[in-house]
Amino acid sequence: MKKKILSILMCVLALSCVLTGCSKKKKTTEPAPITPTSEGLVFQLWGTPEATAPETDENGIVIPSETAAPEADGGYYIVVGYKGTSTEVLIPATYNGKPVAAVYPSAFAENTSITGITIEDGVSAIGSYAFYGCISLNRVDLGSTMQTIEWSAFEKCTALEKIAFPSYISAIGNSAFNGCTALTEVSFAATKVDEADETAEGGIKTTTHELAIGKEAFKNCTKLSTVTFADECQANVGEAAFEGCTALTALSFGEGVKTLANGAFRSCYALTTVSIPQSITSIGEEAFKSCSALNTLTINSESKLAIEKSVFSGCKKLAVLNVGKNIKSITSSSFSGCSELATVNFDGTTAEWNKLTWKNRFSSATIVCTDETITRE
Repeated sequence: MKKKILSILMCVLALSCVLTGCSKKKKTTEPAPITPTSEGLVFQLWGTPEATAPETDENGIVIPSETAAPEADGGYYIVVGYKGTSTEVLIPATYNGKPVAAVYPSAFAENTSITGITIEDGVSAIGSYAFYGCISLNRVDLGSTMQTIEWSAFEKCTALEKIAFPSYISAIGNSAFNGCTALTEVSFAATKVDEADETAEGGIKTTTHELAIGKEAFKNCTKLSTVTFADECQANVGEAAFEGCTALTALSFGEGVKTLANGAFRSCYALTTVSIPQSITSIGEEAFKSCSALNTLTINSESKLAIEKSVFSGCKKLAVLNVGKNIKSITSSSFSGCSELATVNFDGTTAEWNKLTWKNRFSSATIVCTDETITRE
């Protein structure tokens, strides 16, 4: 009898374990975020008679000195190297009571440990090759006062995912982000700055400037899917700047971009729609060549563009073109290889269409004018 009772109790206990769980599950906790630190940064005094250029090795990479530069009246500091161990780095606005102006060329080049860079407001420049080949770097906060990013500054940072450029930015050098193969999103703020000025109405002075995006600046960023220019971003997009961004699907020029150089968006195979605003006054040869998924192209009806050679050549799925009567010229090769172009929506009358010198470039398409449709047989 005792054995039966014991057996029943054990069964009850087993069932209770099944229903309620006898073992405590270990709680999994996310690791605490690492606070960016400036510990380990190497600074060099600049802009004073006592200041000297930092010593570099045969590859141009700064050799960090063991002592800080001598103190002097005036001047500013630049970051010339990093000897720390933290993976999250803070570039401060001041050091030893003086402003920090820039990151020196090659200061962090080929550092494979750092994962994040935070730059405080006040720092305005990043030198060439400053973060070249930092293959673990996945986050960069440029701050609000960054003005210049020199050539190859972030080239081959293959873990970097997003980058947002502030209003002060005026120059992004050649190949600055070339080969950043994890980069998915790039955004550009309006190149318009409000600053305190006692002499201005309301105490605020608004200034505007242009942004120069260098040759091949974002070339072969093969995961880049979104590029956004804010309204009033007066950008000049350099030669082959976004060439080979094969995942690009969302491209917005806003109402401020001014020029697109040769091959600017060549071979962006996933791009399906493009809208050219009135602000764009020049598009170079082959700017959108071989964008083989491009289906719909809209050129602002007030645009006075001259469309150069091979700008849209090889866009073999282009089916619809929306265009106005003010286009100056279209060359014979501008749309070569656009074999599926079936419809041109023309913002003008039939009489205005018939006066155009470039109308025969679309002899096989249906032309939809504001007053009637011209159908090709």
